[in-house]
Amino acid sequence: MTIQNKRTKCEVWMRTMGYYRPVSQMNTGKKAEACSRKTFSVVNSMNSRFLDQYSE
Repeated sequence: MTIQNKRTKCEVWMRTMGYYRPVSQMNTGKKAEACSRKTFSVVNSMNSRFLDQYSE
């Protein structure tokens, strides 16, 4: 038995337009848009730096 036969398919879901939808059901354009998105980090945002500098 190969490794490929032992694997279980993982379904990836993404929140789009306020609801969750499997990525496998998205069209090509929406999949490309999802791949080009960047993860937002509050810690690295400018607002976080401002609050660290000027908050009490």
